[in-house]
Amino acid sequence: MPVSVDTYEGGDTMVAADVNADYAAIAAETAILDDENTRSEWCSREHISQAGNATFNLNFAQVEDSDTTQVINTNVFTQVNLVPAFRIAYSGLVVQPGEVLRCHFDINVIAATILNPGATSAYLANEDSDCYQFRFFFRNFVSGVELGFGPTATYSTTNKGTTVPPTTGLSSIQRIGQRCSLHNCFLNATAAAISFDWIEVRARVCDTTYLSAISIKDGTFQVFRALH
Repeated sequence: MPVSVDTYEGGDTMVAADVNADYAAIAAETAILDDENTRSEWCSREHISQAGNATFNLNFAQVEDSDTTQVINTNVFTQVNLVPAFRIAYSGLVVQPGEVLRCHFDINVIAATILNPGATSAYLANEDSDCYQFRFFFRNFVSGVELGFGPTATYSTTNKGTTVPPTTGLSSIQRIGQRCSLHNCFLNATAAAISFDWIEVRARVCDTTYLSAISIKDGTFQVFRALH
């Protein structure tokens, strides 16, 4: 049977008697929790009643890819789609002030197509010519506006792979095997709730005149909301 405890919100006054009662209840009830945990006077979050505010992560969602390979060949952020697409739809997930929304994805970049590799130094004078990027995007359920969400993860192809013989002309393919990941922890620090329609992962190459494409495969994408 779950242990009933008091919960508090920002601005609430914590009363010593209530806090002491929580500790007393936990200590008293651990004696009957031997089938789940045998340590004396100890309990996990699973033993705490969720009748008030939840104490663990809520609204967990996950996308895992099939065996599909996707080619990214544009410098405009494009949805990662390994069938299924790396989009988690909510149609109105509300993140209240003080709540946290966390996103994570990881993916494997298996190859990169390099144009004119003999002119590497000239192209790399632009500094990001050999790079590709990943970023989270979301759409606001109320306004319909799509925005970048959190930081951008940037990876370089330089010294990351082994060049194989050119396929045609002056292009070559680098076998990379680069595992890429990005994590975003969003705290709603405003005074108003924010409503999410969907959250997705997008990718792009920075300079298609040098790095014309990357191939991606095998990844996961997770989003979960947590109360403060």
